[in-house]
Amino acid sequence: MKKMKVALIIICLGLVVSVLISRFSAAHEQKPKEDAFLTFLTKHPAQSSIAFIHNERTFEHNSFEAFPLASAVKMIIAIEYATQVSKGMINPNESVPLKTLNAYYIGLDGDAHYQWQNSLKEEKKVRGNRVTIEEIAKGMIQFSSNANAEYLIERLGLPEINEQLNRLHLNDHTPVYAFGGSPFIPYEVMKGNITKKNKEEAKKKVHKLSQKEWNEYALTVHQKLKEDVNGEYKQKVNIKNWYDRDFDRMFSDRFTTGTTHDYVQLMNRLNNRELSPKVHQYLDPLLEWPMKSPQIQQDFQRFGAKGGSTAYVLTDALYATSKDGEKTAVAIFLKDLTPSQQEKLQQSMEAFEYRLLTDTAYQTEVEKQLSGEK
Repeated sequence: MKKMKVALIIICLGLVVSVLISRFSAAHEQKPKEDAFLTFLTKHPAQSSIAFIHNERTFEHNSFEAFPLASAVKMIIAIEYATQVSKGMINPNESVPLKTLNAYYIGLDGDAHYQWQNSLKEEKKVRGNRVTIEEIAKGMIQFSSNANAEYLIERLGLPEINEQLNRLHLNDHTPVYAFGGSPFIPYEVMKGNITKKNKEEAKKKVHKLSQKEWNEYALTVHQKLKEDVNGEYKQKVNIKNWYDRDFDRMFSDRFTTGTTHDYVQLMNRLNNRELSPKVHQYLDPLLEWPMKSPQIQQDFQRFGAKGGSTAYVLTDALYATSKDGEKTAVAIFLKDLTPSQQEKLQQSMEAFEYRLLTDTAYQTEVEKQLSGEK
């Protein structure tokens, strides 16, 4: 039981963005005593990447290096959702049974999926155990529900989602795949026979998979989860019996990758509303939900973000327009972290981002330190 508790923490894909409001509020009230996050960036350049745009000013560090995206990739799914809604291909008000969504839930997301559902029930947005597609998309972004992402992958189509990469000029982005169920891949590789005794053999086989084979297995799992309304498949997999840190690290390393250079350009385009007005009509309410916060409203006209994490990866991409019209876009990706590093950096990242958004002198200091100037 202790081992599984660890795994639950390790595999939490979403840097649950609901902490965004509280984290910026805290940073606003008290500046950090020491900038642990900037220290990590300067001392571990190979493990970190950052790209920054403030009005016409830019700086980048390791920004063309590919990093695992974790749940930051859900932003691409959100853009495809908004695109299809704008074209009349998807009705955002269509209601979907919760049992359809729950079929994709494998229980390893830090309980984000059910936190989302509980919030909807509190707001009385669940009717007849059904919820709208618009709320599903919002739950994918705000609560980082992996089950919601899997459902939208099914509805929107992986080819269509990946075509967005071309339209958005994300040139160094690897294809999006059905990542939510990929922890089940070892079970499929072992043809339904994985136990504590043979999992070392399973690790060797999984490690040898090409990325194409990995993505194909992930799609197989996705299709099985789609049909697993009664939970029989998940019960057979019995992931609690064999999943450990080694599998988790493989899972994290196999994630879709992208660069901060590409993502900061995307954030800047979203901040400037450079997509079609109809797309922004449906996209902005998804990404800019933090604007519900009085603290965020006090400091910004616009604020949109999506981040992600595993025990070894930490990512965030955001855009903001201040009250006086100053526009900023930031993308920060970290990789090859230890679980303890990840936890500490996630905490210090909050204050770092707030100061970077609001303090021009600090922007200069960060640029100097990352360039090696003294």
